[in-house]
Amino acid sequence: MKLSVLVLITALAVALSIGMVNFYFERSWYYFGISFGVSFLSSFLVFY
Repeated sequence: MKLSVLVLITALAVALSIGMVNFYFERSWYYFGISFGVSFLSSFLVFY
């Protein structure tokens, strides 16, 4: 249980940082959402 919470927090941090960098360059909430979702899913699968 504690490991899955840690994995969730780490995946959320990675997804948020990638999404913010993408939003900084693209200035679009659409690309922020797409990059956030894709990076969250992929990092959750990698860290889990």
